Amino acid sequence: MNSKVKNLYGALLKWTICVFGILLILLTNSCQTYRSLVPTIEGAPRHDLDLENPIMIAFKDSRQQTENSLEMIESLKAGLKTIYGQNIAFQSYFDKTEENHVALKINIKEISSQFGIRTIEYQTYHNQITAISSSVSTYWGSAVSTAIVSQPVVRNNYAAQGYWVGTSYLEIALVDNIHSVKNIYEFPFAAEDMQSNMWGYKSGNTAAQNSWGKVSSHLLDLIDSIALKIIENE
Repeated sequence: MNSKVKNLYGALLKWTICVFGILLILLTNSCQTYRSLVPTIEGAPRHDLDLENPIMIAFKDSRQQTENSLEMIESLKAGLKTIYGQNIAFQSYFDKTEENHVALKINIKEISSQFGIRTIEYQTYHNQITAISSSVSTYWGSAVSTAIVSQPVVRNNYAAQGYWVGTSYLEIALVDNIHSVKNIYEFPFAAEDMQSNMWGYKSGNTAAQNSWGKVSSHLLDLIDSIALKIIENE
């Protein structure tokens, strides 16, 4: 009898340890509520574009979690180079822009998804991404105005419990060194997407990718518009 009790106790103990281990793994994974995205940029090559001076482009990663920073920036550079070829060149973010050049300084604030909470607060933009506007109102005004991202999914006062909120947010400074009056124009690009947690981490990746798709397409529109302005000035 004692032997049977010991065997039963041993089996129960092993089962308890096994169940506890499984629960611990699930609990650990459930805490991983942040999904970072290595973004890509795709578009048709601009074969008919031939600028005398390339548009200078620089990146800075200002995200809170930057574990894949180098991979992210190299992916963006590769995509842009495939599209624009010799019409763009890269420099460090704090490098001085040469005379007769235009530079885009792209500060990456967020490209990710987070479960159940917003990643970026937009109070300074009137509580909606649709209210984001550019300070550019001179020579570059028409180019920038076509690149404003719209249609937020989640507002500031909404708790997205049970959902993945994808957020892509770039702060872009346009350095104008081709005119007699040198200037720097700053403006934001931002977009969000929300997905239910039906597919777990896959839903998180989809939310991040969808938000980035909105921003990246407008980034290409901006570069195209700047290129047209430069051609007019050459």
